[in-house]
Amino acid sequence: MFAKANAVISMYIGASILAGPLMAEIIIRRSDPKYCYLLSAMFGGTSFAMLTTQFEETLPIEKRTPLVLGDMQPLSFLQLMKTRALSRLVLVTGLQSFTEGRSIIDVLTIYAQADLGYNLTEVNRFVGMTGISLIAAGIAVKPLMNALGMRNFTYFSNFCNVLCNTAYCNVPPFSFFGTTAAMSMGIVLSAPGGRKRDAVESLIMKIGGEAGFGNGFISGSMTNFRAIINILGPLLFGTAYAWGKKKGYPALPFALGVLTILAAQLAMMTVTNEELGLDSKGHLIAKEKKQDQTK
Repeated sequence: MFAKANAVISMYIGASILAGPLMAEIIIRRSDPKYCYLLSAMFGGTSFAMLTTQFEETLPIEKRTPLVLGDMQPLSFLQLMKTRALSRLVLVTGLQSFTEGRSIIDVLTIYAQADLGYNLTEVNRFVGMTGISLIAAGIAVKPLMNALGMRNFTYFSNFCNVLCNTAYCNVPPFSFFGTTAAMSMGIVLSAPGGRKRDAVESLIMKIGGEAGFGNGFISGSMTNFRAIINILGPLLFGTAYAWGKKKGYPALPFALGVLTILAAQLAMMTVTNEELGLDSKGHLIAKEKKQDQTK
């Protein structure tokens, strides 16, 4: 349920990513680019107002716990790594985060402009296409997870992201179709794997909850860990782009992206279904069935 709810949210995020560049293009054509930031601030203010006035806490009072200031620190995710399964899953979601937009989108847009010759309008449309892929990913999560199970869903998502970044690298067989076609194919291939972290993070929530951690703490800790990745990612990919450009291969960041996804895949393969609470097909074992097995 957690993974599928995140998928629905991602569809709205995808719509925003699609609408954002289009609105920016209209503003830039008709006015000063600084008004893009003003519009962003207006959206942020509206979001804050809605969160504070329209949303109610649904967690029952008896399940709420006092605020612990010690938990509000950037390395809180280390407390999650008490078991082998949790530590591997946190590593997997961190490695998967490297190739997400916050880490690689700046390098991707610079590469498109400086090396592929895209103008600003074409870059905005390319970013907008990533929004469409997120919407498609959100729609695909439920049927894919039901059909493949949580483990194979993660494997399939990682495979799609490997293909996506390989297409961005413009290597055979993608290079046979031309650079523009290869980039477009990369966007299409990214769609089925756009929600690659959903199953892993659902398992972290489940196992962490069974270990006595609250949902808020688990969610905040994962966010802290991804924040570190989102600091290191742009530095890694930016340095790779600068070095690769000097060597005549500016698509080097996407080759590194492939390696981070493969590392996440290998880490996921080291955890057994039993450790994750999954059956032989990779589906969650119902509580009743799990209790029977324990007995």
